[in-house]
Amino acid sequence: QCGSKYFLADVGIGSPGTVTPLEYVFDVTQKKNVRNLRLVHDPKLGIVVQAEHDGNWLPYFSFTEDPHFSLDFEYVNFYCSRAENSVFRNKFFMHRQTEMQQFYIENPVAPEEKYHFCIRSGKNDIERRRIPNHKKLQQILADYFDFSVSLDELQVL
Repeated sequence: QCGSKYFLADVGIGSPGTVTPLEYVFDVTQKKNVRNLRLVHDPKLGIVVQAEHDGNWLPYFSFTEDPHFSLDFEYVNFYCSRAENSVFRNKFFMHRQTEMQQFYIENPVAPEEKYHFCIRSGKNDIERRRIPNHKKLQQILADYFDFSVSLDELQVL
């Protein structure tokens, strides 16, 4: 809460998220950084945060205002970090967002494809660069994510 208004802060969900809080109002398009987002009510899911993509509103995540116990969060964290089929253990993620641009590593769809480094500067303005090798990935991580890693530590490509 800030004054008489309420806000929703995304503290790490990633890609379509925002680096600035959403005002806690419903069915109103909010321009946040390089995306349009909105909150809507859903009879089954509760409150849904949607991101506009190619003229369509896609669900990003949902939540309810029901109280939760700390153990509820521990189980989800354990699954995400330890389960063999967790997407967080089976894909390489890197994402950084400023007020004007979004930088991220795009995972290949097919096994024979390579990773791509993407820069989003507007709603439909995305530049994709193929990452051909570990040396180029190391350079991108340093230049755009301020992340230093040795070539020996890179096992994703």
